[in-house]
Amino acid sequence: MVNKELADLSVLLITLVATPLFCLSLFRHPDFSQKKGFILFLSFLAMYPLLNMVGHIIAISIISYFSYQDGTFFYDFRFYSLILYGVVFLLINGYSLYCIKHLSRGNQSHYTPLIRINLLQIILISPSFVLNPIALLPSIASLLIIFRLVVAKRSREKEKVSTPNYSSSLVETV
Repeated sequence: MVNKELADLSVLLITLVATPLFCLSLFRHPDFSQKKGFILFLSFLAMYPLLNMVGHIIAISIISYFSYQDGTFFYDFRFYSLILYGVVFLLINGYSLYCIKHLSRGNQSHYTPLIRINLLQIILISPSFVLNPIALLPSIASLLIIFRLVVAKRSREKEKVSTPNYSSSLVETV
């Protein structure tokens, strides 16, 4: 009914276009204070599952519309759970992009919520791997986001330790 390979490729291509457009709006903000490659990578990892969930909701809606036209549609728990699944993970990945936007502007208070929301996504989506192996993609994306954030934080802490604090020595001499 729906060509899954074509749909997956379409979502990937849309992600490859949408991510640089999203990042361009971040890069042009006057408070942008991160490395562009870092933000582009995090944005791609959050954007791909988000657009997959948009595609999931559209596919369920189209299939339901056709079954409604045939007179075979009935509202049941399966339909409800599939729509709920898409909406919940759409919101989770939307919040991830929101946190990435604030991280790009130097607001480090969104670091912990971004890790927490990605851990929540891993916990919620991993059990569905048994039903559909493609469900591992959002989990892998979330793991990569968490890993990259931890590496970035450690390297930033090493930079702070290795660079001397000249401002405090100036204060002491005056």
